[in-house]
Amino acid sequence: MFMKTAPLVILSLLVGTASTAFGQAIPGAFIVEVEGRCTGRCRQALRSALAANPDTAGCVPKRASLIGDLSFVDVICPPAASPASESAVNRALRSRVSTADASIKIVQQDMVVSTTTTDLWGIDEADGGVTKVNGSPVRDGLRTCSMTSQNGEGVNVWVLDTGCTPTAGGFCQGYYGGSDVCRDNNGHGTHVGGTVNHPVYGVAPAAVRSCVKVLSDSGSGSYSNVISGIEYAANNRNAFSNGDVINLSLGGGRFEPVNDAVVAARGLGVFFAIAAGNSADNACNYSPASAPGGGIFTVQAHNVNLNPASFTNFATSDLKCTDLSAPGVAIVSEGLDGSPVSYSGTSMASPHVAGACAVLLSDGLSPTRGRLAAEFVRIKIPGALNRRSLGLACA
Repeated sequence: MFMKTAPLVILSLLVGTASTAFGQAIPGAFIVEVEGRCTGRCRQALRSALAANPDTAGCVPKRASLIGDLSFVDVICPPAASPASESAVNRALRSRVSTADASIKIVQQDMVVSTTTTDLWGIDEADGGVTKVNGSPVRDGLRTCSMTSQNGEGVNVWVLDTGCTPTAGGFCQGYYGGSDVCRDNNGHGTHVGGTVNHPVYGVAPAAVRSCVKVLSDSGSGSYSNVISGIEYAANNRNAFSNGDVINLSLGGGRFEPVNDAVVAARGLGVFFAIAAGNSADNACNYSPASAPGGGIFTVQAHNVNLNPASFTNFATSDLKCTDLSAPGVAIVSEGLDGSPVSYSGTSMASPHVAGACAVLLSDGLSPTRGRLAAEFVRIKIPGALNRRSLGLACA
C-alpha cells in the first residue's frame, strides 16, 4: 500500500485509475474453508457434490492450503457465459457434503487483492519521512527514536508481496512462475523489504528477510495466493532462533477466509504487521487489515509531523481494526536498482512495525501493542477525522 513521490503507474485497487477493481470478484474461482485437514475423503466429497449439481458441474477442487486446524481449498469452475455463482457453489456443497466428510465453514468467491498503491496526485501531504543512516537513531520530526541492542538478530521477517531479494538464509517462494520465482519487477516488495532490514534504511538490519511473491508484477493478485503464501511461511516457521513475523503490505475488500488464515497462522506463533489501507476509510471494511487478535498489528500511516496521513484507513470509535500508526509519507528505502527511492502509503508504515517486532523478538520480548508503543516512544495523536488515538511507533 504505497505511493511514490515520482508517480509510478501501477494497478491500484483502492484509489486511482484502477479503483473500480477494488473488491472485484474473480469469475469461476472460489475458496472453501474447511475445519481440519481436507485430503482424500474430504476432497472427494467436495468433488462429487460439485459434479452432482448442474449449476456447478465442471467445478473441481484444486490447491488446498492447511494452516493450523483450517484447510482452504481452491475451487475452480470452467469459463462459461454464466459462470457458477458463489451461492450455487455454496448450495451444492452444503446440500450434499456431510459434516463427517468435511466440516465446511465458509464458501466465498475469490477476490482481487493488491498493493493498494496510491499516487500523490490530489493528496496534500507534507514532504519528508523517516530515513535511517547505517541503522543509527533517526529523527521523525519530533523526537529521536532509539533501537534496542539486537536489531532483529535471529528473527525471520516474511515479506509477502511483489517479490524481493532474500537476505542470507532467507526463504524464497513464488506463485507466478518463471525461473526466478521471487524476482520483483515492480518495486513495491523491494521497498517494503528494505524498510524491514536494509543496512541503511532498515528498522531491524540484523533480521533475516524471506520473500514470498503473492502479487504479480502489476501489483495485483488473488486472496487464494495470499493464503497459500501465509501457509508457506507458517509451515517454514522456526527456521531461526528468535521467531517469525509476516508483513502484509497488501489488501482488498473484506474477505473472511484470509482473515481466518492470518488468525490460524498467529495461533502457530507467527506475528503479523498488516497495512491498514489507503482509502481514508474504516479499516474494518478491508482484509487482511480487519483480521483480529493479539500479535496481529494493523498499521495506519502518519507523516513527518506525526499527523495521520490523509489517505490512511483508520479505526472507528469502538477501537477495532487498527493498532498502531507508523511513518508512511515519503519513506526512503531500497529501489529496484539498489538506489534509494521514496514511497508513501500504509504499505510503508507496516514494515516499520514488522521490523519493530523483530527487534523485540531478538531481545526476548513478545511483541504487544503496548511494548511496541513503549519501545518506539509511545505518544498519543488526536482522534480527528474519526481516527482514533493510537500508540505511535517511531522507527
